[in-house]
Formats: sequence, structure tokens, C-alpha cells
Amino acid sequence: MGSYGKCRLYAYAGNDGRPAYLAVTKHFKNRDALQAVNVPMKSGSFRISLSTNNASILSFHRAVVEKPVGHAIYLTGIVGLTPPEKKLVDTFNQWGWHVIVSHTSHHFMKPRMLVHDEKTIETEARKLAHDANNHLADKAYAIEAMVLYLKKHHPQLLKGKRIIAGGSAGALALPVTAARLGRFDAAVLIGGGGNIGTILTESSLNPLSLYEVHQERSQKIWKRAEPEVRQKVAKLIHRDIPLDPARLAGRLGRTPVLMMQAEMDQMVPVSTGNLLAKKFANMERWGYPVNHIVLFGALHFQASTVAQWVHAKVFPQPEK
Repeated sequence: MGSYGKCRLYAYAGNDGRPAYLAVTKHFKNRDALQAVNVPMKSGSFRISLSTNNASILSFHRAVVEKPVGHAIYLTGIVGLTPPEKKLVDTFNQWGWHVIVSHTSHHFMKPRMLVHDEKTIETEARKLAHDANNHLADKAYAIEAMVLYLKKHHPQLLKGKRIIAGGSAGALALPVTAARLGRFDAAVLIGGGGNIGTILTESSLNPLSLYEVHQERSQKIWKRAEPEVRQKVAKLIHRDIPLDPARLAGRLGRTPVLMMQAEMDQMVPVSTGNLLAKKFANMERWGYPVNHIVLFGALHFQASTVAQWVHAKVFPQPEK
């Protein structure tokens, strides 16, 4: 489809029959990734090496009303567009929003191992931070490419207001995406947090967090690293992530922000959500006495309420 911003765009048929798009960026330096992405095309298929490229999946969901009100951007979590998140996207469509969805990037799924050694720990942490920073940039570049493509070929789809939302890992990438694209009329973060170093070292989501491997006879025993080790590594990682959501949240200025937070969240620790909340100038927070997974399950019932909140902020009624 051509090059837009930092990406080359490819179109293909998605698994659900909906057109899908692949935003491909080229690395400055080759990575030690052995995977390759198979892209199905009408005339066959081709493979993209992840050692030299990164590939992010996008999809476009049209509004189902006669007069759309604008376009929305939704950034998914690590497993792509889950049914509860799809419910939110469908609800946005019903409220008049075209929605560009950024699914997770392929390189994000690459296994990583951090070796805890006093001599090498700073180098290892810097590598992990660099990977995390690149993932945040990939999300922003992919969305930017899709917006630039639509602006050139289908500008009518970008008319009206613009909002942005993200869930879990997508919420972590929301501030950098907003900073890259510019002004938004409202933002929604679901299960997000600030300080990715802390999230990576404290998350209950396997295989995140830090573990030490002990050899007992012929068996490997995985034991979670001690708190002081995790805190040290978290600081090292955070130092080298300039695109961390806590650092860029202020770029949203006075944009109305809704934070939906699970008060028992251990996957994106509650402390990191509290940290991020302090960075927004115009924020409303909805807390739920549940964990991370249940928070997203609740979107089946909360989607209309979220869309209503967005509509009230974007199209405020004049005071009588």
C-alpha cells in the first residue's frame, strides 16, 4: 500500500474476514529474532523477517450510523482484541465513531531472559528497556501510518472529533501515541499504569517479573527474585525508557482523561496506576474492587457507560 511515516503498510484478509493491515518498520540494527511473519496475499504469500523488521497488526472498524461524529483509536493489550474490548469498539461504532485498532506487534511476543549478575545487570536491564521503548514506539508509528494512509486516500473517514483509548499494554502505549499524533478530544485508559520498569519486575503475569533459576540435581527451580533485586532492576529499566507513560502523560494537557482501574490489580500493579493518575491534568478515575482480568470482563457491561462519558466530554451540553 506504500510507505507512510515510519512504516510500510500491507493489506490482507484477516481471520474474521475483515480487511487487516500490517505496519512494518525497519530496525536500525538487526535483532536476534528468529521468527518471521507470514503475510497472506491474493497472489500467494511472503514472509517478513523479525530480525530486520517489526510488524504490527491493525484493523479498521467503520461507524454504523448515518452521520459519524469522528474517529477513535483503540490500542489493545498483549493478546489482541479480546471479546470485551471488541464490545467496546462495537459500542464506539454505534455511537458514531470509526475506530482504528492497533493489535500487539509480533516482536512483542519474543521470549527474553535477563541474567542477574552484578557485572552485567545494567547492560541486561538496558537491553530490556530498549525493547520496551521500541514496542511503545512501534504502536505509535503503526497508528500514525494508518492515519496518514486514511488522510491521503479516505480523508472523509477522519472528519470530526478524535478520541483515543487503550487497554492494559495498550494503555501503556497511549501517552506516546497521543504525543506522536497530536491533539485528542478525550482519552480512556483501562488497566494502565506508569513506570514500566516496576510493571515488568512486579507483575503477577507470567512470564513477567524477575525469577532466579536454581539447579537442584537434574531439576531447575524457578524462584522469584528478592524485593531489593526487583526494585534495583526496575529503576535501571525505568531510567532507559524515555517513552514511559508516566513521562509522557503530561503531553495530553487539559484533554479529559478517564482511567478505569482495578483496585486489586496485580498484573499492572495498583501503585503504577496511582502513579500515572497523578500525571494527568484533567483526569476522572473509576475504581473497581476487582482484579485485572475481571476489569476487562466488565467492559461487556460498562462499554455503553464509557461511550456515554466520552460523548459528554467531547460534545458538552451548554449550561442553561
